[in-house]
Formats: sequence, C-alpha cells, structure tokens
Amino acid sequence: MRLGDFWGLLRDHQFAVGWQRWPMLGLVSGCTVGNSLLSALQQWRFGKRIASQPIEPAPVFVVGHWRSGTTLLHELMALDDRFGYPTTLECFLPHHFLVSEPLFRPMLQLLLPSKRPMDNMPAGVDLPQEDEFALVAMGAPSPYQRIAFPNRPARFTELLNMEQVDPAVEAAFAANLTRFLQSLMLKKNKRLILKSPTHTGRIAWLARQFPGSRFVHIARNPVEVFLSTKRLWRRLDEVQGFQVPRYSDDELAEWVHRDYQIMYQGYLKARRELDAEQLVEVQFEQLTADAPAVIRRIYQQLQLGDSQAIEQAVTQNMAQRKTYRAADYQYPQETIQEVMRRWSQYALTFGYDLGNSQPVAPSSSMLRSPA
Repeated sequence: MRLGDFWGLLRDHQFAVGWQRWPMLGLVSGCTVGNSLLSALQQWRFGKRIASQPIEPAPVFVVGHWRSGTTLLHELMALDDRFGYPTTLECFLPHHFLVSEPLFRPMLQLLLPSKRPMDNMPAGVDLPQEDEFALVAMGAPSPYQRIAFPNRPARFTELLNMEQVDPAVEAAFAANLTRFLQSLMLKKNKRLILKSPTHTGRIAWLARQFPGSRFVHIARNPVEVFLSTKRLWRRLDEVQGFQVPRYSDDELAEWVHRDYQIMYQGYLKARRELDAEQLVEVQFEQLTADAPAVIRRIYQQLQLGDSQAIEQAVTQNMAQRKTYRAADYQYPQETIQEVMRRWSQYALTFGYDLGNSQPVAPSSSMLRSPA
C-alpha cells in the first residue's frame, strides 16, 4: 500500500494493532513510503498512457466461492498464450510494477514460500494471482480489509454482491479496478483472464462495467468448500493480520455462512440475466476428472476460439499435478446438516447431494443454457 492508503486503513480500524504485531507494523510502514515514491514515478512515466488504455477485448472472469477450484481453473486457462493474466508480482506491486518489476522480482522470489499458506498449491511471482489483492493494496474499498484486522467488524461486505453500495464506495472501487486493468493491458496487450472469488456476486455489475465480458463459474462440494474456507481465513488471519485472531470457531463459521449468502444472493440473481455466451458453469469434480473436456466446453460456450492447443497444454499440466494432495477433511454430521440447511440452494443449483457429500450428475442448469 501507499502511505496515505495505509494510514487510512489504520484510521478506519481505530489503530487497533495488537502489540505482538508492532514489528510487522513498523516494517510495513516503511514499505509504504517506498511504494508511494515508486507509484509517483510510474504515474509520471506512464500515467497518461494508463488513463487512455482501452480494456478491449473485455476480460474473462473466473468466479466461484473460495476454495471451489478457482485457482486451478485460472491457472489452466492462463496456459493459453493468447490471454494475459495478473501475476503475483503485479498484484502485490499494483501501483508501480511497470517501473519496479526488475528491482523487486529477485526479492519476491526469495521471500515468497514455495507453497501457499492455506494449502499445498504452488506459489510463485509469475503464477496467476487474484486481482482483489491488488485492489486492496491500492486502497480500494474491499472485503479483504478484514484480513488486516480480523477481530474488528467486517467492512464492505456489500461489495460481495454490489447491492446497496454507497455511490462513493462504488466509484472508488470501480476506479481502482479500471486503473489496475488498464495497467495490465498496457503491459500485456492481450485479453485478460482474471480470478477472484469476490467477483462472484458482482458479475452483473462487471458485465455493465466491461461490456463483452465473459464469466466462468466453478462449483465444488459445498461441505468441502465450507470447511476449507474456514481453514483459509484462519490461516490468512494468523499470517497477515495486525491482530492475533481471537474469534471462536462458531463465529468464524457464521462469517463463512454470511459471506456465502451475500455473494450468492448476487450471483444467483445475475446468472438469470446473462446470455448463454456470457456465462458457463462447471464443477471442480468435472475439472479434475477430465480437464480438457471442461476447457473445451468453456471455450465453445463463451466463444473464446479454438481450444485444441490449450487442451494439450492442460493435459500436460494436470499430469504434473498428480503429486498434489488436497487436505483431508472429516465431515461432522452436524456440519453437514448445517450446510444442508444454509447452502441448499447452492447444492440444488450446481448439482450436489449434500446427504451423500458427493457430487451428482450435472443438472441442466449445470450445462448452462439459460433461458
């Protein structure tokens, strides 16, 4: 973050930094000064070109709940060199990557772990990354501010479906997203493939902001998604927060349920408004069973061009992932019952039998030929 944005984040959360994180606060504060200077340098060097850069063709957005397979699908689609994507380096240096990448690349390669902290998926400076991290680093209003202060009330949850959003908040979010995508387009000059679970409930809003956008929604067994999302937030809060997390497991579960409800209130409404060539829906279980076939269906329905070359690359990539093992979760009966009650519309829409905790054959809605 830049110094001013970071100060605003601290102020908005009443400077509630735990004493255990004061060294982290000092380190981050120093980094914000450098970010501000480099941001000014990029603005001086590229500001006019960024502001006039069209975002054409409109992006392809990979969406779905956290831990539903969005990262895997994003990385597979990014194998197509006809498309560009935001990398980890670009998302962590969103203000100035056009001028600072040669300086920071070696540093980030040393600092980044080889695996993500929440699972066993690879991490790397050049791998596709979630653009919401770039937005929150740019000072945009974002639900991800909660990660910095996990014991404070969550802010900007309304941005998970873009309903009842204050116009000033919406304008700030739109301006930061547009500028980040313009910076990426200036560098890559390719159609962008983006991935953020936070975009799931925003698809109607995104379709208006970027006419011609395409969307790929991926679903996964909701019990697995629920348990894995709880683990995700606890890991991120422990590593990234300026507070030591003190919430109970029940409170964490309630946050996951609440965010799901807000997000899919927007998504399930928007999916009825988009045309068949704008949105395709797939299952994680389908993707892991036959990734080339899923990619072929995505390309055909969204009219993204020939998929033969990317199918071959996907086959090779999936063969290299055979050593990856997902976390092994136990399914407490009470958890299954609660997810059955609160995620029943998700299960019905995307083809899951919660009673068996297994995916069932995709329904016609899964094949995504909307009326």
